[in-house]
Amino acid sequence: MWIDDPISPLNGNHIFFVYSLLNAEIVANGKFEQLFVSTHNLDFLKYLKRLNGKYLDVDGKQKDYHKDHFVVARQDKISTVRVMPKYLKEYVTEFNYLFHQIHQCAAIEAVDDTNYTTFYNFANNARKFFEIYLYYKYPDQGMTEDTLRLFFGDEKIPAVLTNRINNEYSHLCGVFERGSTPVEVPEMQTTARQIIGRLKEDKGQYSALLKSVGVNEESLEEKAVAIEEAQ
Repeated sequence: MWIDDPISPLNGNHIFFVYSLLNAEIVANGKFEQLFVSTHNLDFLKYLKRLNGKYLDVDGKQKDYHKDHFVVARQDKISTVRVMPKYLKEYVTEFNYLFHQIHQCAAIEAVDDTNYTTFYNFANNARKFFEIYLYYKYPDQGMTEDTLRLFFGDEKIPAVLTNRINNEYSHLCGVFERGSTPVEVPEMQTTARQIIGRLKEDKGQYSALLKSVGVNEESLEEKAVAIEEAQ
């Protein structure tokens, strides 16, 4: 069964209705051998990721549907089908992705060629994360020096350091020569760990954020205990 972009040009409510219809009438009932759904709408893609169901194999046992994600990539006049990039496949919103990048920056033990971009992109990721997070926490102000201080509480130094990184490394604001110098990794990681430490204080949200990016909270705690024992 092939369903080609069934939501264009519908609004948000109708997009969710089409997803509900697809889920209830086709996926839940198993009325297909293979199901293909194509779309160019990211909101609809967000819902499609939720599609789950089971089928009976030849032995009469229930098994989960196998799902794959692909994109059609066009270059000049040639289009090819490719495996969907992780940033589209694994994250529901950019907010989840930004949190994951900050969390990875805080957790890296040794910097090498495989993870250096995590630090290189940290300033932009942190700035955008706070623009989203602080807007919803303080909708009357958004991200300012004052709301950064409110986020970090009585600890003023992390707020000042974060604001400096957001401006000087993300926008090169007032310090143009920083664009020609290497990124200061220790400064980035210190700030990332301060952000994660503060987010941990809201245990419910922090746990949900970890789950949203596929990070096992129990394994993190075990790793932290092992590090403390080693020290």
